[in-house]
Amino acid sequence: MRKQQQNAIKKGKRGEQEFAAILQAAVDTVNPAIRITRNLDQAREGGCDLKGISWLAIEVKNQKIQNPNAWWIQALKSAKRLGPKTIPVLAYKIPRRGWKIRTVGQLYNQPDPPITIDINLEDFLRCVIMRLEAEKNAIEKSNQKN
Repeated sequence: MRKQQQNAIKKGKRGEQEFAAILQAAVDTVNPAIRITRNLDQAREGGCDLKGISWLAIEVKNQKIQNPNAWWIQALKSAKRLGPKTIPVLAYKIPRRGWKIRTVGQLYNQPDPPITIDINLEDFLRCVIMRLEAEKNAIEKSNQKN
C-alpha cells in the first residue's frame, strides 16, 4: 500500500474516531448505555462508518478535497441497505472550519419524501438528543402502564 493511501486511511480513521467521540458525548446526556463505535466491517461488508444508533446510517469524511455530493450518495446507499426507516447522515470535516452535517428533514405537514438539509453540528446533536429523549420517555410511559 502506498504511503499516501495509508495516510488517507489514517486520516479517515481519525475523523471517524473524532466524530464518534463528539456524538457519544451528546448521547451520554440521555442514554449512556448506547455505545457509538466504528463499523470495522465497513470495508469488507459495506455499510456506514459508525454504529450504535439503529435509526442512523452515519458516513464520516475527513478529507482535504471536499466532495459532499458524492459522499451523500454513499450515505443514501448505506441507509437504504439498513432499512426504510434509517436516516442517512453525512458528517464531513472542513479544514479549519469544523464539522458539517448533511441529512434529511421534513417541513411541517410535508408529504414524503423528506428533503436534503445541511445543518451545523450543534443542531444535528440537538436533533439526536431530542429523538433519544422522546424514545426514552415513550419507554418510561409504556412501563408505567404495565
